[in-house]
Amino acid sequence: MASQHDLLALREANTWLLDPVERAVSEIETGRFFDWLGNVTSAQQLSPMASQIFLHSASLPRIIGMMLACTPLRRGELYRVYSQHAHEEADHHLLLLDWMLQHRIISSPEAAYDTNPTPATAACINIGYELACTHDHDAWLGVMNTAVELCFHRLFLTAARRTRQIGCPHSYFDVHVHADAHHSVMGLGYLSPSLSQKQREKIVHRSLQAVALWSAMVDSWMPAIPDGVGSEAKRSSL
Repeated sequence: MASQHDLLALREANTWLLDPVERAVSEIETGRFFDWLGNVTSAQQLSPMASQIFLHSASLPRIIGMMLACTPLRRGELYRVYSQHAHEEADHHLLLLDWMLQHRIISSPEAAYDTNPTPATAACINIGYELACTHDHDAWLGVMNTAVELCFHRLFLTAARRTRQIGCPHSYFDVHVHADAHHSVMGLGYLSPSLSQKQREKIVHRSLQAVALWSAMVDSWMPAIPDGVGSEAKRSSL
């Protein structure tokens, strides 16, 4: 794992991508989803989120494997990025499955695997498949490795804190606080050094599209949540 010094150097060298992405992610944090997530009062209220994240988490190692498989020999330095990322993500969905069973969000593992993704969840997962099909490694590093991972990092910061507060913590949430912070930066050092300004702008554009799709994904989990749950909980605590 890269040192803090290395991560800081990568951040400073790639502000052209990180600055607009971080601004977009910060805007999402002011929305209704994060208001709700920060004010849930039971594990059961997290059921819509957990069931959909499970699908995303279970799909990610397979998609990363596709990116590894389509890496050209001349970009063999990416083998380490993809293999390390896939290894670290490999059992995360099983950790979430354990938490869901522990809190009776699902009655059996089959229930998790049989869950249908919302259209927005499917669209967000399909970002990765599209990049794998087009063999677009620089876009992957900006879109999936940076933008999407940063979105999830903010989600898991809130989820880990809230699950501790309401008495249902789990290593699944805690491990992502650290893992996604690392993942969101670690790929930046492998972007093609010869990217033109136009290519950079395209990566930024696609990364911001991914942030918008991610926002739509988490919002799509909300209809199963009674309106005002977050704000009511917040008012009751005043």
